[in-house]
Amino acid sequence: MTTVTPMAPGNERGYGALILDGRRLLVPQQEIVSLEPLLDMTHELQIPGAVGTLPFREAWWPVFCLSGNLDLLTELPDGRRYCMLLTNGEDGFGLACDQIEPLRQQPGRLQPLPTCMKLPHSPVQGLVVIRDGLGYVTDTASLAVFLEHSVTAAGIMEAEDGG
Repeated sequence: MTTVTPMAPGNERGYGALILDGRRLLVPQQEIVSLEPLLDMTHELQIPGAVGTLPFREAWWPVFCLSGNLDLLTELPDGRRYCMLLTNGEDGFGLACDQIEPLRQQPGRLQPLPTCMKLPHSPVQGLVVIRDGLGYVTDTASLAVFLEHSVTAAGIMEAEDGG
């Protein structure tokens, strides 16, 4: 499990890190519902853009897969073994990831994105220095909007399975 670690003095929100192709995506700890193995994922329920669904708390959670560059993937890369289930009370879904990394030290202060990194529809809200690299800070609501946009932009429709 990830460890709750404040982002900066006076900020009570902790973050968990999920690794996508070596990049750390930080999400608020209170929005992490569960960490699940992808071995339990099924393809019985087709959800546009999702690579599958996971049963959790008497519901089916869509599982999406992003590359380290935040491109929507329609198939799981070989290294993806885990899923972080996220919810903010309105949106609920899973993100497939290579690994989950506990934050063992307090990350630096949240830094704004440089202008060259501010892309339309990006879920990344800022950067923090952690260990030997950067953490890309986001939240469930931003990810949900981003995933919806990515599915629409990719032209993935409900009938993609031929039905």
